[in-house]
Amino acid sequence: MNRIRPVLALAQRELRSWFITPVGYVYLVFFVALSNGLFFVLNRFFDMGQVSMRGWFGMLPWVYLFFVPAFSMGLWSEEKGRGTIETLLTLPLSEWQAVLGKFLAGLGFLALSLACTFTVPYTLSQVGNLDWGATLASYFGAFLMGAAFLAVGLLVSSLTRNQVVAFILSITVLFVMIMIGHPQMIMMLSTHFAHLSFFSGVVHWLSWSGLITHFGNISRGVIDTRDVIYSAVVVFVLLHLNVHLLRTQRWK
Repeated sequence: MNRIRPVLALAQRELRSWFITPVGYVYLVFFVALSNGLFFVLNRFFDMGQVSMRGWFGMLPWVYLFFVPAFSMGLWSEEKGRGTIETLLTLPLSEWQAVLGKFLAGLGFLALSLACTFTVPYTLSQVGNLDWGATLASYFGAFLMGAAFLAVGLLVSSLTRNQVVAFILSITVLFVMIMIGHPQMIMMLSTHFAHLSFFSGVVHWLSWSGLITHFGNISRGVIDTRDVIYSAVVVFVLLHLNVHLLRTQRWK
C-alpha cells in the first residue's frame, strides 16, 4: 500500500494540473468535436440508414493520432523544460513509481475523454436499436488502444525537453504503428512483393503486429484474449523502456 500511495499522489497531481488552466477543457472539447464531427459528417452517418458506432470507432485511431500526443507531450518534457524533473527524481520515488504515476494520470484523462462521448451511443439508442454489447466492447478496445498510444507518447516525451518536438515525434511513431497493420498497407505490400516467396510470412507478421488489427477485432464487439494480451505487452514494454531511460538520466 505504501508503494501505491506515491503513484496515486503523482497521478492526482498530474491530472489536476490539466484543469488548473483551460488546457484540459480545450483538449476534451477538441476530442469530442473532432471524433463526432468525423463520424457524423465525413462518415455520412445520416446516409447509412443504420444505427451503429462502428464508423465512429473506425475513425478513432486517426483522432488518437493527434489527440494523445497533444495531451501527453508535456508529461515529461514540461518537467525537463522547467527543470523540475531533477527534483522529481530526487524524491523517494522509484523510476517505476514515477512512470506509473504519469501513465495513470494519462489513463484517467483518456477515460474521461471517452466518457464525454457517451452521449453519442445514448442518442443513437433513442433513435434505433443500438447493440450495447458491441458498443461497450468497442469502448473497452478504444481504451486499450489509447493506453498503447499513451505509452508511446510518454516514452517520447521523456526524450526531449521541447513539447513541440515531443508532439511531432509521437505523431510520427504512432502513424507508423497504425500503418504497419493497416489493411490498405498490407494489400499494397502484397501486390508489390508477391513474387518474393518469403514475403507472405512477413505480411502475416506485419498484419498481426499492427495496432489496427487488434483494435479492429474489439471494435466489432469481439473481445479476444490475444488482443488484450497484445495491448498489455505493448504497454509494458514501452513503460519498461521509459523506466530504463529515466534511470539513465537519473545517474548522469
